[in-house]
Parts: sequence; structure tokens; C-alpha cells
Amino acid sequence: MSDYQKLLPYGSFIAGLKELRDTLPKEVHCKFDCHVRTMVKDLSTDVGGLLHNLDEGKHKIAQVRKMVRAFPSALLCKNYKGWMPIQSAARSKKSVMFVPLLAEEGLAYNVGGKNGRGGLLVEYSTLMFQPNVIMILNSIRSVDGSSSLLDKQYLGVLKMLKKMKLLKKKDLRQYDLLHCACEPLSKERFQYLIKWDKSALEKYEYMCEPFLHASITSKMETSESFAMTLSAGMRHFPNEMGFLFKHNRKGETALKVAIQFYGKEKTFDIITKSIPPSGNYPILHHAIQYAPDHLNDFAIRYPSAAFERDDRGRLFHHVALQCGKTLLNDPMFILQLTDSVLEENDPISGLLPFMIAARTRGGDLSTVFHLIRRNPVCIQNK
Repeated sequence: MSDYQKLLPYGSFIAGLKELRDTLPKEVHCKFDCHVRTMVKDLSTDVGGLLHNLDEGKHKIAQVRKMVRAFPSALLCKNYKGWMPIQSAARSKKSVMFVPLLAEEGLAYNVGGKNGRGGLLVEYSTLMFQPNVIMILNSIRSVDGSSSLLDKQYLGVLKMLKKMKLLKKKDLRQYDLLHCACEPLSKERFQYLIKWDKSALEKYEYMCEPFLHASITSKMETSESFAMTLSAGMRHFPNEMGFLFKHNRKGETALKVAIQFYGKEKTFDIITKSIPPSGNYPILHHAIQYAPDHLNDFAIRYPSAAFERDDRGRLFHHVALQCGKTLLNDPMFILQLTDSVLEENDPISGLLPFMIAARTRGGDLSTVFHLIRRNPVCIQNK
């Protein structure tokens, strides 16, 4: 294959030039090839400039595809920022719809390298943290009030890339896409990614922090990221209370970290909106185990939760006795236990309340004695 044939792999434009070349005497082929190279280089530069300024209101997908196939080297044409066309397209709401096309065509020419997915993994060296194109597609937000429209627009591009298998599930964690999208102005993209891999809410870490913790510590300018993440956690992991009580490596719950950042009142305002009291969640079961200092704060806001059962069928009173509630530290709790509670075995341990109190470390005999006196029949039955 001649150098001329290698100039561009395909396209009617090159085919026409080759046909013209074949009609010319061999003596002028070399000069003809030189002129063609110069012309193609100049045209590729012009097409590259156009690719940096695509506008879905002016350009059509089919039209752009034909241009790229005629002058594929235009895919590598950099602008004054050092960006390639796919990078420029991803940063503009007018041209983002062309990103899947540019990536698809870029695959044929190893744009961004052998495993660069047509340029989707190319980094913006001039931007802070040097994100790649996929990260930008998840993180870019509107500044002109059209946030919902832009969010939907970029979500559509992500869906197309996923369908083309150019956006992969592993990208969510490898490129911190959940963290990129965890903002109010990219809410639909965030929910889409969570739906795709809900386990990330439980297993994903950002900067060595569980994801819910990171939504607080790395998104300090707003509390809405925390609210979004907690709400998503409740939708997919209600039995875990959205990981509100999960510990980080320092042994701090997300609740504790949120109070440190937002204060108690604002934190509980977010919690009650994300975990509605009307939802009948057994949140007191978790609070007494993992946040006993805030048990009353939860009890005030979730009074009916004292009568809920958790996913294992346990009453709050079973958990409270196991956590060390006694006549000495909370006499009113012990005195207000109903007969029905005193007669019910814990479904996990099989123990009656007085037995739980007897087995609990730090318990006291007066509590056990009181519970037996309240229900002496239980001893006879045993």
C-alpha cells in the first residue's frame, strides 16, 4: 500500500482523489501526493476547529460523521487549551450530544491510546484534579439556571455510552463517578449511577471514607449531597438506615460527622426529611446501639419507632435491655415496660426480658428482680 493510500483509511473524498491520481502521468504522482498531503492537513485542521465548536442546533450527527470519516486526523486536532474535540464537546451543552459519535469514531484511530475508549479516558491537564472526559460528563453542572435540563441532557449521553459499552460499571469506582455526580445539580445522573450499582453505597469509599461520610467531608459547601446520599441509602438499604450509623476508620458514625459539620438541628432536619417518621422505620433500634448519646433526639422525632420491630423481628425493648438499660440508669424505661413485652421472647436469643437483663454486661440484680416480680409466671413456665 502506497503512502498516499495510507493517508486516510476511507472516505469518498480520498477515493475520488485516488481516481484522479490514477489518470495522471506517473511523473506528477509525487508532486500530486505532496499537494494532497498539504491540502488534507489544512482541511483536517479546519475540520478539527469545527469539531471543537459543534452545535446541535447547527450540525447533524450524519454530517459530523461524514466529516470525521473523511478527515479522521481532525479527531486529534488540539485547541489553544490543549484539548481534543471530544474534550471540548463534553464541556459544552451545545455539543455534548456528539460525544458518543466522537468516541465511537475515535476507537478506530486509538484516540487517547489503545485503551482510551476513543478519547473518553483522556484527561484535562489544564483542569484541577485532571479529570477525564467520563468524569466531566458526570460532574459538569449548569450555572445559568437550566440545571434540570442540562442534567437530563448529560444523562442521555451517559445512557448512550453505556449502551455502546463505552461506559462500564467498573468506572463508577475507578473514576469516582458517584462522587462526581453527588451534587444537587446532577441529581438525575447520581440516581442513575446508584440504580446501576447500588452496592456502591455500601462498599464504595472516597478518600478512605465510607461514601455517606465522604458526602459530608468532601462536599463541605452544601449539605444537599449528604441529604441525597442518605435518601438513596434509605431507598436501597432501609434495614441499614441508609448507613447513617456506619462507622468510618476513626470509629465515627456518619451521624456524628454530620453533626460536627452542620450542627445537631440541621443534621436532624436532614435526617427526618430523608428518613420520614411516617415510614415506620425501627430507627431507635439503631440509635440505642450506635448513637446512645442521641437516643432522646431520635425518640422526640420518631416516637412511634419504639413500637416497631426490626428486620429480625426484635422489639426496641429487647435491644434496649441488651444495650444495658436498667433501673439504675433509666428507671422510667424499666417501669413502663408492658406485660406483653415482659412475656415475649427475643426472636434472636430466645430469651425473655429478665434473662436479657441478667446476661447483659453491666446489668444489675435489682432490674432482674423487678422484671421477675412483674411477671413471676415466666419462671414457672421455664
